[in-house]
Parts: sequence; C-alpha cells; structure tokens
Amino acid sequence: MRPPPPQVLSGMFSPTSGKIDDRWQRFMKFQIARTRGYFADAEGGIDYLDADAHWPVWSALILYRRAPPGLISV
Repeated sequence: MRPPPPQVLSGMFSPTSGKIDDRWQRFMKFQIARTRGYFADAEGGIDYLDADAHWPVWSALILYRRAPPGLISV
C-alpha cells in the first residue's frame, strides 16, 4: 500500500469549519481507495482460510466492500 499524498496529510490536522471542503473530499477519496486496496488484498487470502470460514468471510467482504453511493460521489 502506498503512503498517502502529502497534501492529504497536510490537511488532516488543519483547522476546519466543520463543512465538507476540498480537503475533506480529498481525504475521503484517499480513504475509500485505501480501503478498496485492503479488500482486494484480503480477497486473495479467503481460499486459505478454513472451509467453514469461506462463506461468512466472503459475505462480509462483499457487504463491507460496497460503499454507499453518496459517499463515492464525494
């Protein structure tokens, strides 16, 4: 996994008005991409789990991989 872009990190600790702005949108896009990367990595390991764990882990992966459409449009 690659490190976050410097502009994302620089905005994380800056004062905010509490409103969605460019910094927040960039941060959330980064977080969504990072999370999708983790899910893609995890998907390859499911077959190595005990057979009894395949179905529940696949179910969780499918459910948690889906981000609400409104969040993706950020």
